[in-house]
Amino acid sequence: MSRVTLMYSGWQVWDGVFGPVRVGGDLVASVEFVQRSALTAVEAGLRPHIVHLGENRYLATALVLDTTDAVVLDLGTLRALRWVRPGETPGDFETGTTAALEITLSVNGWTDTPWTNRAAELYGTDHRWRVHRIVRKTIGVEGAQDIQEAAIESVDSAHQFCLLECTRIE
Repeated sequence: MSRVTLMYSGWQVWDGVFGPVRVGGDLVASVEFVQRSALTAVEAGLRPHIVHLGENRYLATALVLDTTDAVVLDLGTLRALRWVRPGETPGDFETGTTAALEITLSVNGWTDTPWTNRAAELYGTDHRWRVHRIVRKTIGVEGAQDIQEAAIESVDSAHQFCLLECTRIE
């Protein structure tokens, strides 16, 4: 499987839900997506997949699996979700349709919520990831630094985030 880059926010590091994340270690987490473009129609029969655009940005051909409580997307190599907050709608997403869109992918920090648990039970959204590289970035500062561990001692909670280069372990 090809590598996937996920954002791991400083607040998530400090909340400690996943403990310190180390290069060479494993992480079990679902993936949250943020929609960065409008949905566009795709030709019938096109299989779900993602194309890496840089950092944690992807062009996705996604099959919409569900829009109840969370939008759940099949992206081929993984499944990603986004919470539908009370009073919101799932937008243009319709269960059973396939569309193309630009997204960003992040480690889902909402690990014990009804919508995360439902998606995990119904669609297998919790994945085991092998971490190959951790890149620490500071908001508003050019450049980045490779680190061996994302932990409280190495990542600021408010001004930094990490990009985790991972492969999914089946």
